[in-house]
Amino acid sequence: MQDAFVPPVAALILTAGVFADVHGRKKTCQVALALCAAGASARWIAGRRTVTVTTGR
Repeated sequence: MQDAFVPPVAALILTAGVFADVHGRKKTCQVALALCAAGASARWIAGRRTVTVTTGR
């Protein structure tokens, strides 16, 4: 199953490398960290708003 993840990850790494060469590595790293932090924050906020279903026992 791990072999299915290799081509998409390789494509993302190559794309990020080209983007970093064009726009600068520092800026690319900062954007990537900001996106990662935003995604983690969104998931954390969404996880806190879960509904607990209780039975009538």
